[in-house]
Amino acid sequence: MTPEERTKLTNQMVLLSKENIEPPIKDSVDPVELEHALRQMADKVLEQIVSIKEDERMIVCMATMTKLLVENYILNVRLNGK
Repeated sequence: MTPEERTKLTNQMVLLSKENIEPPIKDSVDPVELEHALRQMADKVLEQIVSIKEDERMIVCMATMTKLLVENYILNVRLNGK
């Protein structure tokens, strides 16, 4: 992957991620900090995914998403006292 391709993918990931952040989360953090965090995490995700064999990428991505969704759910339940 060329540096240009990596930058393009990172930018796409940041844009898509930013569009899907819930307003209470987005509003609770400085926009510059949010942009930096999104860019840093997107770059790390990209680095990790390209290091995995292509035929294993989808299952690793799905397993990671499942784990993150469960962690987020548990945190929300605890924060909301339910």
